Amino acid sequence: MIVYVCGAGGKTTYIKQRARKAAAEGKSVLITTTTHMLREATTISDPKEALTASKKGSIVMAGAPDPKDARKIIGFPEAEAEKLKQAFDLVLIEADGARHRQIKLPYANEPVIGADAGEIIVISGSRAVGRPIMEAAYNAEGIAVLLGKKEEETLTREDAERVIEEGFLKPMRSKYPEIPVRHVQGCTRHFHMILLAAGYSRRFGSNKLLYEINGKAMYRHIADRLIELAEENKEQRDLTVVTQYPEIRDELSKRGVQVTWNPDPARGISSSLKCAVTDLEERGAVSGDDYLVIFQADQPHLKKESVRAFLEEIDKCGKRLAAVTDGSAMRSPCAFAAEYIPELMALQGDTGGKRVLKAHPGEILLFSVEDKEELEDMDVLC
Repeated sequence: MIVYVCGAGGKTTYIKQRARKAAAEGKSVLITTTTHMLREATTISDPKEALTASKKGSIVMAGAPDPKDARKIIGFPEAEAEKLKQAFDLVLIEADGARHRQIKLPYANEPVIGADAGEIIVISGSRAVGRPIMEAAYNAEGIAVLLGKKEEETLTREDAERVIEEGFLKPMRSKYPEIPVRHVQGCTRHFHMILLAAGYSRRFGSNKLLYEINGKAMYRHIADRLIELAEENKEQRDLTVVTQYPEIRDELSKRGVQVTWNPDPARGISSSLKCAVTDLEERGAVSGDDYLVIFQADQPHLKKESVRAFLEEIDKCGKRLAAVTDGSAMRSPCAFAAEYIPELMALQGDTGGKRVLKAHPGEILLFSVEDKEELEDMDVLC
């Protein structure tokens, strides 16, 4: 079965979820593209290697390197692509782009669908409705013309349904009368919360993460709140903790938390970031619309309500980078959309994600926390 997936607002997430379901049924799955797609740590660029990786229950993401953007892949040449398609039970192909918007009207050359299609899926995001067209849509100008509205006007549910029907379903069912064409509501973006708990506490004088505050180890205060946040919304949040300390690993592992070991924390905070990202990608957990949200374990006063509001604001506004602020500077936690993973992985030494934030000031959501004590990190034992 060859399935082409197009539209906006969750294509990659839909593809990943369908791939995991098929693999669990013992099928071999290929994920690729006819346009552009975000490269992941396990992406295969050699078609011969991808061919040999086809096994029952396997998921293989493959594509040629994009010569214009090292973060992405493009489709293989036709002959190589055909060989690959024949070697897998299920082939999932991302067939257009949307620049992370929630809805789109295709341009004349979109989507790129082959004659071998067995099914066509059209995705639209759940967060398009209620937002200005210019913020929610890719090809906002075209959508405004179709609806007879201005780009600054709000997109209603009826508007969204009309865009999908007239922009995708009608023309595609006419062009491909023998192929099933379905509309699917896009999957919710996921927030991968990462708690960094591997520091040396050199200025503190002892292992500050195990130092007790109100009868509980410092790291436990923020860890407990993040565990609760993950539990209350498993569809949209998960937690990974990076540490070098057996006490933290053993305690959190017993509670079912995903703990990643940093074997060389002397390389600095960047090493912990890389450990977490590598673990997430190797587990196939990260999709193109997801976010990595980085927390520090030495912020014991950060409230669960503040973190929840921070995540909800990111989800609402769709900015690709975010940080909390005390009104004077960016503080932890910080959030990074999946397309910034290559920049995070390029960090060295004790340089953290704020370098990536500072490189893209126009993309940052600044979320204010009124109580400055929440954002204090405990570097010195008073």
